[in-house]
Amino acid sequence: MYDSGNSRILYTTNKNKISLVSNLTSKSDTNAAKIVMPQKPKVRCRYVLHQKAHDVNINLYVYSNTRNIKMTNIPILKTIYYRLSPGDYQKMSSPESYLK
Repeated sequence: MYDSGNSRILYTTNKNKISLVSNLTSKSDTNAAKIVMPQKPKVRCRYVLHQKAHDVNINLYVYSNTRNIKMTNIPILKTIYYRLSPGDYQKMSSPESYLK
């Protein structure tokens, strides 16, 4: 995981911790018709999730001015957007405490 200045602040290969992040995004609202990104979204942090099956790095962007997140480099889908609940946004915004 990287901060807004692109400095790595967290690294893990722990499957339980990776599952925590995956579970948060999988239960989020993906109705693209309702998801409107701000004109200038401000990156708070970026997760890099390595998908072994396709040997690809998926980028997950968490923003400081919206609860919407963006995932890029997803096989077939390319880019998708999610809307996090307030509690899940808090967790994704503070991984140092959430993924201890």
